This record gives sequence, C-alpha cells and structure tokens, in this order.
Amino acid sequence: MVGVRSLLGRWGGAIGLPALALIGFVATGAVAQDAVEPQSLVDKATKTVETFKIDPDMTWFRDHLPDAKAVMVVPVLLKAGFIFGASGGHGALLERDETTGAWSYPAFYFMGSVTFGLQIGGEAAEVVLMIMTDRGKDAMLSTEFKLGADVSVAAGPIGAGAAAATVDVLAFSRERGLFGGLTIEGAVIKPRNEWNEVYYGRPVSPADILVRHSVSNSQADPLRQAVAGARAASTGAAATPSPAATYDVATIQRALLAKGYDAGPADGRMGSRTRTAIRQYQAAEGLPVTGEPSAELQARLTATP
Repeated sequence: MVGVRSLLGRWGGAIGLPALALIGFVATGAVAQDAVEPQSLVDKATKTVETFKIDPDMTWFRDHLPDAKAVMVVPVLLKAGFIFGASGGHGALLERDETTGAWSYPAFYFMGSVTFGLQIGGEAAEVVLMIMTDRGKDAMLSTEFKLGADVSVAAGPIGAGAAAATVDVLAFSRERGLFGGLTIEGAVIKPRNEWNEVYYGRPVSPADILVRHSVSNSQADPLRQAVAGARAASTGAAATPSPAATYDVATIQRALLAKGYDAGPADGRMGSRTRTAIRQYQAAEGLPVTGEPSAELQARLTATP
C-alpha cells in the first residue's frame, strides 16, 4: 500500500491497531482518488493551480508563486480521524530554473502523516506547497523528508496585505468537509519513482526531471503554463510563455519522422530514440549537438523549405 509502510515504520508501535486501520483507510482512499494514472494527477493539479489563481483569498499566493524555488501541487489530500488522524495524497512537483525562469516538468511524490489528539471527522483538501529556499528545494531531491523537522513549514498568507513567515515551505490549502483545521506539519514526503518511470518512459530520479531536465512529456505543458502564468493572472496581463514551454515534443517527433529520422512513436515522450534522432539531426545541420528539444529546434524542423 503506497505510503503506509513508511508511516507504519515510524508510528506503528505507538498508535495501535485502530490508528493503523485509519491510516490504511486514508492512504488507500488517497490512491483511489488520484492515482488512476500520473496524467490524471497532472490534469487535476492544473485545475487546482487555476482555481487558486482566481481565488480572492489567494492574492499573496498568486503574486509570489513566480518567485518560488519550486511548487508541489496536491490536488486531493484526504484526511480522516477518530482520536488519531491520518492524511495522504499524491503531488506533482515543479522546480523553477533561476536563470531562465522556466518551470520544469513534474516529478511525482506521495505525502502522508499521522496526527494525535481528539479529532472526529473527515476532510478533502487541495494543497499547494511553495518551496521558498534552497534548503527546501534540496530536500525535495532526497529520498524522504519530513515537514517541520527536515525543513520548516508554515501556513501561507491569506488575503490582501498578508505577510509571509520566513520558512522553507509555505502551505496553502482549500478545504472541504469537517475538521479542526488542516495541518501538514509532520507530514512525510517521498518520491513516487514508479510513477516517474511510467510518465517519462524510463527510470528517472527527481534530479533528472527537476534539475537536469533530461526528460519531458508535453502532456504536462498545461500545468507548467498554469504555474508560469500566475503573475499575469494577478496583473491582468497576458501570460508570456517561457521559451522552454513553447515547444511540443510530439510535434518535434513528427517532424523528425517526416525527415527520415527514427524518433520513435510521436507520443510526446522524450525517450532514447527521440533523443538520438535529435542528435543526428543537429549533427547533420551543423547545430550544437545536445539531444534536447527546444522551441528553436521545433521552429527549424517545421519551417517551410
């Protein structure tokens, strides 16, 4: 069961069988709600970002999202409790390139926690974590970390004129249901490596996706553009897509195939065949041989002879 083994190892001996059953219920429910497939989570995460951007209480979030080091979107975080509580959900993490301002393709994570004290009820929430520091960003590349222990976390400012705490991670949420307030302090966050492999077509680490940008999937471009357009939504200006968000891998693949290069299926995924085909084309055209897709590459491939 996803996320449960880690939780049991940390707290199983202390909380007893009723709490373990509750943890299983929440973790299983979280999986049932948003783990149909990674693309389903990406689509829901895109809707969450768009919803947050137009929420009048999320002014600070909207204005400062473009300045975050990274952002993790958990479109469905389920929480339930009876004396003991547990929560769980999957998230998509994107990191901002501080040189170009472009947002990476998403890496997938699971977030789960156990809480103690009198609490009765259930809740579903949309949660967005804004990673504000290098320490917080580095934690996202580890095999596991805990909010409030390995990195500091606080609730994000709500409403116009609100001030933010100086912490590694700011948490914003929109909640549904009945509970005594949502807290994610103490939540454990771990990469979902199997989801990353499925989504990008080969085994990849979070660093491969977020830092080295060695894979891509054009089906995540709407999410990247939603995050990149946050400031434009605040000012009313038209969003200007970053150069890294203006190409489409499937279009590049089709153009390479039309020119006789074996780019593999035009499925929008950057596999080894597509990368090799790009290198071959770049070498033949006297271009820098990187094997990476780009807006410039797409424009050259699709230009009318």
